[in-house]
Amino acid sequence: MNEYEEGHEKMHEEVKEQFEQQWTLMHAVMDAGGFEAYVRQHGNEVAQAFTGLAPAVACMDERVERATDKDSRPPEYKAAIALEEPTRLALFLREQGVDPTAHDQCGAGAIKAESIGRPGEGDQVAREVLGQAAQMADRKLLESPLDGPHFHVAVVVYVATMPFGPSNAKGTDGNRVLPRGFVISDQLGRTERDVPLAAGIALGDHGFGDLLDKAHRFAIVAVTKTEDERQQLMDRLERVADKLPADQRDRVEVAGFVQPAA
Repeated sequence: MNEYEEGHEKMHEEVKEQFEQQWTLMHAVMDAGGFEAYVRQHGNEVAQAFTGLAPAVACMDERVERATDKDSRPPEYKAAIALEEPTRLALFLREQGVDPTAHDQCGAGAIKAESIGRPGEGDQVAREVLGQAAQMADRKLLESPLDGPHFHVAVVVYVATMPFGPSNAKGTDGNRVLPRGFVISDQLGRTERDVPLAAGIALGDHGFGDLLDKAHRFAIVAVTKTEDERQQLMDRLERVADKLPADQRDRVEVAGFVQPAA
């Protein structure tokens, strides 16, 4: 085995190890009968995901779980903000009174950079877009740390209709209660664009790829305030999922739960 093959094998083993670790909570969700039943069982812990959040909007990246190095609170809102038009993002910043955050290794920034003929400058382009929006809204551009390996470890994407920070949901042992995943705040109006992006990352080479199969499906999870809202959002997400490429659609499922009472 040459040096390249050894490196590839180590990488593969690291991905498998992370997958087994992240899938532990998904097993618990499935054993409970799905997200709705699981959240009923862990209502007090899950309720923490809706409190103690930082007034910020960050990238949907599941590894962005802190507003800044000095502020360990998850951001209130998340989406592929580096792909948003600065004027639209600035309006959201002003309306919600939040600051945008940037981070290293931004995939959305890389996509934006490619689209404007600046390949390889993703992080710089993302900071330019977010900095412009912050300046227009008279807000401050923050820097979020990236907590996780150099590949994506999301097994779900949460689409939330209210501020939501899944990493805040912890049990009495201090361990997280909700599976790790991307977060897309529906308020930003990017859901139909960002869900396919999240699925493509998770099911591709930058995520768990083929480890997410028909027996281990990537979950698109609606998180809402009411039961009626949950069903409406799940219907929307089903339509989004139905438009995914065939090799992704059969490895994806749509689920949802309502915010538990604190």
